[in-house]
Amino acid sequence: IESRRLRIRLIEPDDLPITRAWRNQPHVREWFFDDRAVSTADHQDWFDRYLLRDDDFVFVLEERATAERVGQISLFDIDWPQAIGEYGRLIIEDRHRARGFAVEATRCLMAEVFRDWELETVAAHVYADNTPSLRVFSRCGFALVRTEDRICRFEVTRGTLRRAE
Repeated sequence: IESRRLRIRLIEPDDLPITRAWRNQPHVREWFFDDRAVSTADHQDWFDRYLLRDDDFVFVLEERATAERVGQISLFDIDWPQAIGEYGRLIIEDRHRARGFAVEATRCLMAEVFRDWELETVAAHVYADNTPSLRVFSRCGFALVRTEDRICRFEVTRGTLRRAE
């Protein structure tokens, strides 16, 4: 999948060291619902199980101009018959923040899943005080559905995304 500045591709074995490093940074871990540090063995075990799934897709973001990896995003817990999935695990590498990559990648991936994967709705769950993620969701057309115990549920639909682009 490509956008103006990004190539969005599925995670590969060679990506595991960098995605684990991104995920283990304290300022990133604090926004994950499971905020424990991930060991190399646990990350490999997760990847081995991930390869067997058909409802979980982790993507690495590469800047097209340099082929440098700048982050990751995911679409997971896909219920194919109901045409709904969950968006998250968004990480932008520190030195590439504030460049619009999170919004660009989110819009591009959502357009892809609504067009080619035939999903109707994508949900996202995020802590209510995760301001950067809230900003991305707002700019990409996600609507707040509910807030419970500090966790906000957002949704975007095929029609809502078009208006946000």
